[in-house]
Amino acid sequence: MMFRVGASFMTSDTWCPKCDRVLEHTAAHAVACAGGGHRVVRHNSIRDECYWRCLAVGVEAEREESGLLPSDPLRRPADVFLAAWPGGIQLALDFAVTCPLQADMRAD
Repeated sequence: MMFRVGASFMTSDTWCPKCDRVLEHTAAHAVACAGGGHRVVRHNSIRDECYWRCLAVGVEAEREESGLLPSDPLRRPADVFLAAWPGGIQLALDFAVTCPLQADMRAD
């Protein structure tokens, strides 16, 4: 709740040790910082959770499947690829980790 209303988490602004930018007293930068690879870690956690849940319910799934695009066989367009989705179709799931502080995501 404190984060959503912009309350202070620190007494003053400081520098982010990961990317050398301003770390605001509201900690807004900490949520969006690309330094240190935390966005990739969050992305991979979401991807892996989806993958393991598919397997747990008997849905055949593959992580980061390559070769789905004949024009660019090394590209991996799916974080999780489901070869046999109901209805006989193939389904490619791609996840994105975005910043909750984007202007279009806030109810100012």
